[in-house]
Amino acid sequence: MKPEVSVVIPVFNERESLARLHQEIVQSSQAHGFDFEVVFVDDDSTDGTLGALAQAARGDTRVRYLHRIGRRGLTSAVTEGIQS
Repeated sequence: MKPEVSVVIPVFNERESLARLHQEIVQSSQAHGFDFEVVFVDDDSTDGTLGALAQAARGDTRVRYLHRIGRRGLTSAVTEGIQS
């Protein structure tokens, strides 16, 4: 089944906030009855964000992530997330 809502979230050095953000999206989808996917777009973080994203994706098939190397910027990150 295709998700009803796609959430694109650009991240850079956000390891500490990812689990809580993911949980809030899950709780909101349950409370409001919609299916979702979340696409995190990481601009080559240096704080372990990529590992946290990989762990989240292993635990929840609705989580995807893109790892961008050598490219940075909010607009291009959102565009790549939407295109994915």
